[in-house]
Amino acid sequence: SSRKRSMPPACTSMFTSPPPLQKKSCKNVKVSSPPVVPPTLLTLPHCAISRLLLCLDVDSLERLSATCAYFDMMIAGKFLLTISFPFPVGFIKEVMDDESFEKKPLLKLSC
Repeated sequence: SSRKRSMPPACTSMFTSPPPLQKKSCKNVKVSSPPVVPPTLLTLPHCAISRLLLCLDVDSLERLSATCAYFDMMIAGKFLLTISFPFPVGFIKEVMDDESFEKKPLLKLSC
C-alpha cells in the first residue's frame, strides 16, 4: 500500500543523532581497563602447573608443597614424598594404630 505509518514522537527521538558536542565528548572518554594481575604460579592453568611439577626433583617438590595449601594438596595430597628406611618407630606405630590408610606413590626412599 502507499499509505505511510506515522511513528509516535517517542520512537522518532530514539533514532535522531545527538548534537555535535555530545558526539565529541564521547570520543574523549577513556575506557578503564581491568587491573592487570601479575602472573604467578597460582594463576597458571592446572595442566601447566602439573607439567612444570614433572620437571622438579623430590626435594624441590617438598619445598614447594610447604609454601601454600594449594601446592600441599597438589603434591603431598597425591604422593608420599620421602620416607626413611628402616622405618622409624613412630611410623610403624602409626600404621599399626590406623584402621585403614591410603596408599600413595612413594617418590623418595632415604636410608
